[in-house]
Amino acid sequence: MAEILWTEAALTHVREIVAYVAADSFMNAERLQERLMDAPDILVHTPRIGRRVPEFNRDDFRELLTVRPYRIMYQIENDVCKIIAVIHGKT
Repeated sequence: MAEILWTEAALTHVREIVAYVAADSFMNAERLQERLMDAPDILVHTPRIGRRVPEFNRDDFRELLTVRPYRIMYQIENDVCKIIAVIHGKT
């Protein structure tokens, strides 16, 4: 089983995304925050389920695309999945 750790940068990304969405809809922002924060839970049992990040093409840098249009990028180090970024897929 892998451990999931969020970097401060990734948490900041989530806060910024949620604040942006909340300007139009607080309810949508709450749902999006929950989805973004819960998406990496699958990594506990299947840390390599995400695809390789194309920009790096390294086996240890992967991303989840389950909360479209956002990319949840993570790095695998031993039994730890570090969430390193949450970005819009078109940036």
